[in-house]
Amino acid sequence: MRYKIFRQILGKTQKEIARIIGFSQQFWADLEKGTKKMKNTTLNVLMQKFGVNPDWLEGKTHILFADWGKGLEILKNKSTLTRWELLFLLDVMSWVWSQPLTTKETRKEFVANLSYALSYTLKKIQNLQFQTPWLKNILEVYGHIISKIDSIANEPPSLYIARELAKALHSFLCEVELDSLDEFKLSSFLLPWGYYVALAHVAMKQGLIPLSSVYFEYDAFIWDQEDSQIISKKFEIQKGNVSIKYEPSFLHIDFNKVKISLNPEEAFGFFTMILEAPKTENEEFSVLNYNMIQNNIVIDRKTVISLDENDKNNLIRIIQEIATEYQDFWLFLQKAFIKKFGFV
Repeated sequence: MRYKIFRQILGKTQKEIARIIGFSQQFWADLEKGTKKMKNTTLNVLMQKFGVNPDWLEGKTHILFADWGKGLEILKNKSTLTRWELLFLLDVMSWVWSQPLTTKETRKEFVANLSYALSYTLKKIQNLQFQTPWLKNILEVYGHIISKIDSIANEPPSLYIARELAKALHSFLCEVELDSLDEFKLSSFLLPWGYYVALAHVAMKQGLIPLSSVYFEYDAFIWDQEDSQIISKKFEIQKGNVSIKYEPSFLHIDFNKVKISLNPEEAFGFFTMILEAPKTENEEFSVLNYNMIQNNIVIDRKTVISLDENDKNNLIRIIQEIATEYQDFWLFLQKAFIKKFGFV
């Protein structure tokens, strides 16, 4: 039974978690000792409140969370994960990277960190000098990745390589027990960036299009984990018929007769779309619920704002000025986007 492990994952005392589910502390203590068995109705209460998989609590599976969204909320802001949380994180990351995406790239640092984590795990297996039939099968299945583990960090950082590394690491961790030092070391390779890759799952389930991590400045997600304070300094930049005005909680883009209002969480994605669309072969770029097709901005697949060439170029120039002249604000927008929608 894994009741004690789960309580520790939540960071709760026996008294606190017993109060949450409506039982006595003694009842929970008995669950941890294995002298009491939890009924299905109580297991369902735990699943509804925390998203935990009842079968995992009973020791029947490696899958920690049945509700990925609630599971990610529990992992949020953690710096060290248990083996079970690492397995969950890798599972969600693999899912995100396996979906049809508008990009095939991820950050080079992410692929490198995954390769380091896999190398660390392989060395642990070698030092333990044990091999089960299942472990032998995993070594064969992922031989194409393992054979080039030392050089993979120097290869182009494709989503395919990242996904294969995450799947291989997940498979090995299903078989290998970790001590606290192992958990700390592997967490240092995968956090915080792995959490934000997994967070993209929530946005994708809402039908939103994620943004590739290559468009973010690498330091943008290494800031302390506390939420940024909203930058209160207002500003307005106008070029021709186009203006962008920032006031706390909103950015307003005015095209003279048409206005778009963005919250800070989505603004960086929108700005990236405007900057990157002209660089693509078809002059098309999509992020969240926005799509840029040549000179047309499409919102929610139904509202179309057509720009003339001057307005489009003026909008690009304003965004470029924000990126260069308001650098703290630009980084703030990146962090706001990452913490809300994640990246791939």
